[in-house]
Amino acid sequence: MPERMYDKIDIAVEYLNLASRLWLEDHEFFSSAHLAGAAEEIMGQHCRIQGLESQRDWWVNYGDRIAKTKLFPEITGKKLANEAYKPKNSIKHMNPIESDSKINIDIKETASHAIRAAFKNFETLDLCDTLGEDVFKVIEQTNIYIETDS
Repeated sequence: MPERMYDKIDIAVEYLNLASRLWLEDHEFFSSAHLAGAAEEIMGQHCRIQGLESQRDWWVNYGDRIAKTKLFPEITGKKLANEAYKPKNSIKHMNPIESDSKINIDIKETASHAIRAAFKNFETLDLCDTLGEDVFKVIEQTNIYIETDS
């Protein structure tokens, strides 16, 4: 196949659509989390280029607001964001120590969080119309509704 130019948003769309399909098929959750994580990172950078807050930036800003309250002085925005992304990153990266060769994780939950984070970046960029129906099915199935009138 000859070399050609690709739009990284299209690549992120493909990643997120496939991640969602795998999640809905209830298998290959590691691949689902990895693909969704890559889509989230690509779209997060697009958010920053547009001067918008990415999902990761939201975690950093939220942590910085908590730190300013002095209730939890050990929390920083970067620490909170790293903690929020720790499950996803722990399956993608391996430290050069033997104890890092195994992981204890709820991979289906991790994959759904990665899908939702990527979706949030698409939403911020007003690009949800580029996504397939499987993405919306995952979002619908993982939403939590709280009745406020009870």
